[in-house]
Amino acid sequence: MPAVKQIIIITSTIADEARRFLRSIGAQSRQKTPWRIHLDENLEGQPNVDWIFSKPWDGVITNCFDQSIVKGCVERGIPCIDLNDDTPIVSGVPKIRPDNEAMGHMVAEHFKERGYTNFAFCGYRGEVWSEERRNGFEEAVKLLGSECNSFETSFRDEDKTVHLLNEPDWEQSERERIKKWISTLPQPVAIMAANDHRATQVIDACQELDIQVPNEAAIVGANDNTVRCELRHPSISSIPVNAKAKAKTIADTLNALMAGGEAPFEEYRVEPLEVVCRQSSDALAIADPIIARATQLIRKQHGIDMDVANLAQQVSSSRSQLERGFRKHLGHSPQTEIRQVQVAYVKQLLLTTNVPANEIALLAGFKHPEYMNVVFKKVTGETPGQFRHRISDTA
Repeated sequence: MPAVKQIIIITSTIADEARRFLRSIGAQSRQKTPWRIHLDENLEGQPNVDWIFSKPWDGVITNCFDQSIVKGCVERGIPCIDLNDDTPIVSGVPKIRPDNEAMGHMVAEHFKERGYTNFAFCGYRGEVWSEERRNGFEEAVKLLGSECNSFETSFRDEDKTVHLLNEPDWEQSERERIKKWISTLPQPVAIMAANDHRATQVIDACQELDIQVPNEAAIVGANDNTVRCELRHPSISSIPVNAKAKAKTIADTLNALMAGGEAPFEEYRVEPLEVVCRQSSDALAIADPIIARATQLIRKQHGIDMDVANLAQQVSSSRSQLERGFRKHLGHSPQTEIRQVQVAYVKQLLLTTNVPANEIALLAGFKHPEYMNVVFKKVTGETPGQFRHRISDTA
């Protein structure tokens, strides 16, 4: 049996994202080379580097702004993985972090599917992760032929300490700034917030302005802090980091380093999962009441057992009128919308259950699993099995 590796992970566990990642790391370590994991969740090792290096670690995983630990690992030849978005790359220490620009792109696509043409981003000035998410969102919006109105303030006070939600004065001043900005935006508007913390501030500002969420302002946050997202009313849609893929990349990379290999890359960016849609973006920005009603019906039924003729009848429309309206407001046919919604439901089942793909086909309204595979690949470019393996690494 391989010798147990002594691993220390230095990261805060306040956010759901971190806890999901740690659970996935635990699963990965059980499947591969045995690890005995020591968790420094209070970041006590950050100001006390001597304490960290008084122990015989085989590997270190750290998410700290102070790079003393990373540099100390290099000096001592200890394999190390850096998870921090904001710090520079240190030679010999692979950096593994979210693909923030991809997150921005996916949120823009989420809004596009709901028919929005006015876009805005609310983030934090000087934070690499926030600026990358903004850049990705702005780039995607421009590809859609629209413009993005961005608003940013500082996430830190004068001594560089991060502001927290339990600072009433800062929260109030941020809401006032955000209110002034939001009041200048055309409606309906689709707003990406840099993280779920920022999304709560945007929702609070909208409510103080009597702007209806999501009908007049749809909002999506990032990181999917489920407690924070679901405590708010309306609940907050959010795009999560792929914790399983992140954990697998970290485990594989650290095991390779501990086996004496060279760092396989300087930086690896983990693709996000799809937006978790909750109340804050569960609306459609479509002025035509017939097309709005038709799209609501498709989503309500997940596209199951629906055809265009029956849909037209349900919304008291002719088929030709429905075809023209969908192409005008969504850029594609009603049949394409039905298939896209049906495939989105398949994705949800693949991500959130362990149900075999052939059973998912029946749940999603496909009479034959083979046909689901054909439709899924046509829409996504990959089979259901490839999608499940890429996203969750459990196939």
